[in-house]
Amino acid sequence: MKLKKLLTLILLSINALATDVDLEGHQWFLDNNSPGSIMVPDNIKLEKTPIVAVFDFGVDYDHPELSHSIHRNEVECSGVQGKDDDNNGYIDDCYGVNLSDSSNNIKDLNGHGTHVSGIISALNDGRGIRGVDDRIKILPVRIFNGSSRPFRVKPGHPFSVTSIIEKGIDYAIKRKVDVINISAGWLNKMHSTKIEQAIIRANDAGIIVVSAAGNNMNSSNQYPCSLEGVLCVGAIGKSGTISDFSNFGGMVDIYAPGEEIVSTIPTDNYSTNLTISGYDKLDGSSQSAPFVSAAIALLKGNNPTLSNAEVIQRILDGSTTVKGDLTEYRFLNIKRALSIRANPSIYPVLKKNSTIALNKNLEFSLRLPIQSLGNKSSAFKLECSSLSQSFTDLSCISLKDRLNPFEKSEFILKGKLKDSKQDNLINIDFSITQDGKEKRFRKSFYLVKNFNKQDLISFKLPTEIPSINNMQPVKTYGYKDSSLFFSMVKRQDGVEVIFYKFQGTSFKQTGSFLMQNLLSVYNIVSVQSHGRQENIIVYSTQGDVDTKILKAAYFDSKFGQHLSTLEAKINTNTKIDTSKITFIKAEDKLLVGYLTTSFLDQKDFDATTWGKTYLDINFQHRDIGKHLFYIAEDGFRAFDNEQFYQDLYTQLNLNWIDKTWFNASPIDFDGVPTYQLSIEQNGNITGYIVVPSINSPLELEPLSNDYFDINNTNAIRVENFNFMNNKKNTLVAKVNGEHIINLFDYMTEQGLQFRQENTSEKIQSVVGGVFVDNEQVIFYETKKHLIAFNTRDLSVKHKVQIDRLNYFQNIQESLTDLYNPGATYFDGKDRASVFMDFSHINSNFVSTAVVTDNTMIRPVELSFRIPNNCKTQNVIELEQKKYLPLTCLEGDVEKQFLKAI
Repeated sequence: MKLKKLLTLILLSINALATDVDLEGHQWFLDNNSPGSIMVPDNIKLEKTPIVAVFDFGVDYDHPELSHSIHRNEVECSGVQGKDDDNNGYIDDCYGVNLSDSSNNIKDLNGHGTHVSGIISALNDGRGIRGVDDRIKILPVRIFNGSSRPFRVKPGHPFSVTSIIEKGIDYAIKRKVDVINISAGWLNKMHSTKIEQAIIRANDAGIIVVSAAGNNMNSSNQYPCSLEGVLCVGAIGKSGTISDFSNFGGMVDIYAPGEEIVSTIPTDNYSTNLTISGYDKLDGSSQSAPFVSAAIALLKGNNPTLSNAEVIQRILDGSTTVKGDLTEYRFLNIKRALSIRANPSIYPVLKKNSTIALNKNLEFSLRLPIQSLGNKSSAFKLECSSLSQSFTDLSCISLKDRLNPFEKSEFILKGKLKDSKQDNLINIDFSITQDGKEKRFRKSFYLVKNFNKQDLISFKLPTEIPSINNMQPVKTYGYKDSSLFFSMVKRQDGVEVIFYKFQGTSFKQTGSFLMQNLLSVYNIVSVQSHGRQENIIVYSTQGDVDTKILKAAYFDSKFGQHLSTLEAKINTNTKIDTSKITFIKAEDKLLVGYLTTSFLDQKDFDATTWGKTYLDINFQHRDIGKHLFYIAEDGFRAFDNEQFYQDLYTQLNLNWIDKTWFNASPIDFDGVPTYQLSIEQNGNITGYIVVPSINSPLELEPLSNDYFDINNTNAIRVENFNFMNNKKNTLVAKVNGEHIINLFDYMTEQGLQFRQENTSEKIQSVVGGVFVDNEQVIFYETKKHLIAFNTRDLSVKHKVQIDRLNYFQNIQESLTDLYNPGATYFDGKDRASVFMDFSHINSNFVSTAVVTDNTMIRPVELSFRIPNNCKTQNVIELEQKKYLPLTCLEGDVEKQFLKAI
């Protein structure tokens, strides 16, 4: 008890002294002797108080370091509560506005927004930290509510990230801010042109928009950084070099500190890296952007007559320039930005355009903007080159050789590619010589081909189906592919389930049936066997508030006869996670289901209907877990019933207190279904393979755990096979730690371990594998690359760059490229490959990464630009061939196409 009181006193002391601790010594970016310092001068004169709108998770406006800096709306602060006193469309927006939900709470519960705000204007009082300048005011605009909801809704939805930011920009314009800081971003499929129009409105109102470049270690375009009118900021470390995690390239305008940044967090939040209440140390370009926002605010406060172009010219021309071998980058230097005067200043605008489309002769011509930021005219010389030696000619032709003050013009980048079998990612270097001084830039481009009309297969959908994504494939358990799809259409008297087959160029309806009182359809499967007609089984939950029925309805393959319906009553308080149900075929008369169940009370389950289950013998330690169920002639039955456990405990000589559980999804190898069963005895876990059978003795095979963690459920089956010889493989794979992949063959019980030599990149997941040309190739991904290795000698073939979207760690979303492993005929032979769809993240093309004899590339000839009026959908398989569906808008009509891949 005394120890508990002592610990409480210590914690209270830490909290009480937090603002008394001098953390300025940890703010390396304020030390003018540091190579990466932003060089903040003393006694900056301000003609007006500048305002930065922080678009983020909100701000802890009660924080001792920030309470002085909040830009108050005095009309609302002193007005009538619950009333829009200033008629700006927002009620009680005294401290700012919350656009992320229906509440008016701008308090930061996450910590990200408070950290960003502290960098800008934390109080300079010799305690805690200090911001760039504590006279800068912060206007909190809360665009996130602590969840990732804005990333999960379509553009135009009121709570999509772009709709929220669009509203926020218009709000910031009304509040007459000087700068908008957006330490966040969104991917291509979430983008809306309305946000571009909002940014133009902000620029026209004299507001500069600043955004973080992202933390994905690549040079691909990301929003809003890739938009004109947005100043994009990457991250540097103490040495003044670009941070390993930072994005880079043509879209990044300038860099600022982004490593080990000490700043404020809400006083109620846990400090992860400092263990000091109210403060934490974080990395990211999210931390870099507010340094530039603060610098712009100081320039505008120091000289309110400066235009946006003049402010940006001082920021860029005043930066510290670091020259590399071929290019150069610039990082923030506030002292020089404030002291520099008007100069002619010309920059190319290397944003947004990330792909170069080639014609049939492999030629291209691309128009790019160029602009003058200075208030004096100047002559200039523009040149471009590429070290890749990919072109027979490459040139930049400027439409003008002199630009007037603040004038925008264009230049033409043109060339001809030598070979379409080369990798599609190239770097082009640009240089501008002006008044005898040279500035250098580098931009990465993807070389792609346009879709030719003859490449696209036009097909028709039934009138009731708006998109092919509204249809789902029917899972087949048997000896041939049923090629069936189904969709559900709501009717007045129920839900109609309609089945289709792809025939020629259209999907033809093959049958349908009506389901009344439907709650959910969670699986539809096709079951086939030797000498038997194909049957369709529909698994659904039906009923109402008081009664839920789990049903399995049997139909013949032509839907001419409803064969039978099996059902089990479920108490409404019983939780069954139907999203986790999967099925495999076991014997001709048995289909085994895999359910995750949580029984709130043993009486909730109708044991009579379900047969004799483990509930009869009161195995309470298995009340919550995963269980096997099967379809018998008289209804649903539990596979892990009393007889199962009696046989299991007898065969393995177990005690009744030993724990058992199924802990892996079913795996079907050539018609033989298996499950993974784990048994914990005296603290030791042993794995077994179970072959489910209702008519045979219990079959158990020990599972070796030398290469495979038998207690891990994150292993995936490497399902892909050579389409030419139909040879399946039986590997499962899982990531073991940060740099190891373990492979295990269930059938031979042989294991392999792949260890990644480059430890700077962490393995994130196994994508899949392909058996082709007598070689098993496994694909996995890191944060930056897709990498291939073979299982014969565990050698890495090569890697290709992938796109991701990750601005901050607080929102976890699977925002990455879409993969589809398979085999591709390239350069004279079948090769292991991965089809990659980049159109959902930051680019507008699809490509295929191919494993050649010595490397892996994305050939230009297998890379295609998605037309601007089209969008892609998930790859589908029709008649044993893979296709990419596209929906294209022609006039006001949407048309469907397929592209063979």
